[in-house]
Amino acid sequence: MIKDFRILSALCAASALFILLGFYLTKTPVMFQILLLVVGLIIGIITLIGLVKLLISQQKQD
Repeated sequence: MIKDFRILSALCAASALFILLGFYLTKTPVMFQILLLVVGLIIGIITLIGLVKLLISQQKQD
């Protein structure tokens, strides 16, 4: 479980990084900024779903 949690934590950090880069890289083309934001949001949604599944499975084990 700890390995899964570390992977989800890394994905969460990557998601936040993509979203922040999308907002702060104002000198880049708009399409690149949108791409960074969309990738960050998709990774964030995947991370959220994975975290909920992990918590549910952990709750069932107890």
